[in-house]
Amino acid sequence: MPIKKKNQQKRILIVEDEKPIAQTLGLKLFHQGYEIVHAYDGDEALALLEKHSFDLLLLDIIMPNTDGFEVLRSLKKSTPVFVLTNLCQEEDAAICKKLGAQRFFVKSETSLSDVVHHINAFFA
Repeated sequence: MPIKKKNQQKRILIVEDEKPIAQTLGLKLFHQGYEIVHAYDGDEALALLEKHSFDLLLLDIIMPNTDGFEVLRSLKKSTPVFVLTNLCQEEDAAICKKLGAQRFFVKSETSLSDVVHHINAFFA
């Protein structure tokens, strides 16, 4: 869970229990100049969100311990959230957006490069 810094630009918390996906996405974003922090379950994410501020939260939904829906319900700050999940039902996307997510990406339908593109556009 160490913080990786390239510079003092935007801080992104990646909440993803699949470590290869989390690390690959984190590396791509790091090379774009973002500061990256990883959490591998919802409990870890909530603990980090209580102590630190982030400019964006990339959130998986299906995770051990506390799931992404509960993380969204628990957010007390106005941290923007992009959901990146294997759930592909329209109802899941609607719930996430109702809970405050700005974007909803289905992993099997969206490349990590596309996610990075959307993040760059969001901060542009």
